[in-house]
Amino acid sequence: MDKEKKTMIVWTTTAALLVEAALVITSLTPLARIGNGTRFGSGGMWINLIWCGSCYFLPLIVYCMDVRAMKYVLAVYNAVWLIALPILLVMAVGGQWEYLRRDGRIYPSLLLMAFVCLIGLIVQVIWYPMCLRRQKPR
Repeated sequence: MDKEKKTMIVWTTTAALLVEAALVITSLTPLARIGNGTRFGSGGMWINLIWCGSCYFLPLIVYCMDVRAMKYVLAVYNAVWLIALPILLVMAVGGQWEYLRRDGRIYPSLLLMAFVCLIGLIVQVIWYPMCLRRQKPR
């Protein structure tokens, strides 16, 4: 396996796992109890995890079978999470701020959600130069 594929596998897997972690942690926060939120262990949570994982890993598998165009499919999906992760980050920080103001309580799940979303956002941004740079021809 060449260096380009290894780099793509490592960065895409890291990005996917952080997004999956953000989804699971979000389902553990008090925000999941508002409205029809996806609660931990619910069918909706599992559907979200499977959908998200398949959107990352199916193109990655096809890319590893030497279909180079799949890296651009992954770039598009990565861009979707570049929009979603900051929204989740703002929801976590805003939710924690509101709960702290209203109840005087600190929710570790909201702080963890904010941290994972921030790390995920950083990885998503770094993914582009790491995975889309042109490799030197051999």
